[in-house]
Amino acid sequence: MTKKNAHNKGYTLAELMVTLAVMGIVLALVATFSAAASGATRDRTDDAAAIAEIEHVNELITEWFYTFDDTDYKFLDVKVEDEEYKYDYVNGTAVSVRPSEFTIQNKKFNEMIEGGVVPTNYQLIFNVDRDSLKKVITAVYGSKGDNKSITLKYIRSIEFDYEKDLGLLKCTYSYNYNDEKDFKDVKTYTFVLSRHT
Repeated sequence: MTKKNAHNKGYTLAELMVTLAVMGIVLALVATFSAAASGATRDRTDDAAAIAEIEHVNELITEWFYTFDDTDYKFLDVKVEDEEYKYDYVNGTAVSVRPSEFTIQNKKFNEMIEGGVVPTNYQLIFNVDRDSLKKVITAVYGSKGDNKSITLKYIRSIEFDYEKDLGLLKCTYSYNYNDEKDFKDVKTYTFVLSRHT
């Protein structure tokens, strides 16, 4: 063996094992960091989607409420039904909801009856869609099927409360930022509108 080759010995088995162990630790740390970053990104995405849904529902309720902000309309008592349970056979999950309904009616009820016209209740309804079993809020603007609906993923329930003396409509949402099958961390949000008339 020449003098030059004496200093060019290859890795020993121990050195190779140490190198592989260090590489394994680094790869594990990278994988853990990637999973944590992915989870944080997913949580931020869910947060943004839940906030967007709340804002969308706020816009729907506001538009409906102020469409009838007129002395010709009177706001009726809130109707809240018992909680219902429906089974989703496709996904194998139970969908529960506590339907609530808020209605208004034209004050000229007697005049309309005498004139042969049946007045319509203009409803704001939170319930479960019979076909899809999804939670839905619907604003009904007329008797000819004029309505707008939003299918809800994050909002679990909406309760309406109308303060007649002050002309305030209070809407309380129960919601969470996670998938709708996860019942943890349910929060509440209250949204209040005031009549101008």
